[in-house]
Amino acid sequence: LCLFLTGICMYVSAQESPSFKSLRYEEDYSGISPDSTRATYAQLKHVNLWRDDIFLSLGGSARCQFIKVENEDWGETRESSDVYRLARHLFHADVHGGKRWRTFIEFQSSLAAGKYDVSPLDKNSLELHQFFVDYSMIVKPAWRLTVRLGRQELRYGSERVVSVRNGPNNRQSFDGIKMFYASPNNTFDFFCSQFVAARYGSFNDKSNDVLRFWGAYAVKHHPPFNIDLYYLGIYKALAVFDDAVGKEVRHSIGARLWKKTDQLNLDIECIYQFGRLGGQSISAWTASIRSEYSLAGRFNPTIGVKTEIISGDSEYQDDN
Repeated sequence: LCLFLTGICMYVSAQESPSFKSLRYEEDYSGISPDSTRATYAQLKHVNLWRDDIFLSLGGSARCQFIKVENEDWGETRESSDVYRLARHLFHADVHGGKRWRTFIEFQSSLAAGKYDVSPLDKNSLELHQFFVDYSMIVKPAWRLTVRLGRQELRYGSERVVSVRNGPNNRQSFDGIKMFYASPNNTFDFFCSQFVAARYGSFNDKSNDVLRFWGAYAVKHHPPFNIDLYYLGIYKALAVFDDAVGKEVRHSIGARLWKKTDQLNLDIECIYQFGRLGGQSISAWTASIRSEYSLAGRFNPTIGVKTEIISGDSEYQDDN
């Protein structure tokens, strides 16, 4: 309730600030004046530590949900209906140390009340969700080359393959290193990381080498369309499928063509996967298209079409 009331009080002040982003570390408050006469919200977003380019930015968010589920287990158990509440709180501090150095830290508290079958994705009392350090090796007016080390969220493209896991109550993070290049028309990321597993309790989430994730992701902004090209690799010490059990090494190569304007949202993506799972080979593919068009009118209705095709296993126990 306190967070809600505080948010309402600061809502008007926040309207002239940069918009919130799904990845909070992508927000830039360097342009906000640190003048003490500014609103409380502006003062929190830019706290001078020494000079204008050495500052602290504070932020956070709260999400509350009330969920009622009927026949969750298709009526097979007595507890097939469930009514519960979920709450997720995030708080972050972003320290900018001039043009080259930056430290970002974020805490996450995911709570669940009344849920019959609770998992760490629903309830994870208090954790260090993100903690990384950036160093920009090259800083130019039009481009930048940066190395990031530590615990961080990863999100790419349409989030079909790499996502912050915003649907469940507990968001996902990774421990690793990332190098990224950014210019007005191009971005390129290379990363190597380990999955951070959620656990019950506080400050006990940790990564290990049983699940590793690495890849490279490039984005070319070339009007009227944008093009994504990427490679992703994943290693699991033990993967369990209906037709195979064992060590998994999977490689994904993908391409995405997209365009987003005030009226049109177009997204086309294709992925091919290969590798090994236990003693069997992996060969899979998927293609999807999503198109949305907003019509002019009083209520701005939107017409959309989405379709997807995914390859399957042609034969059971065929070693492929």
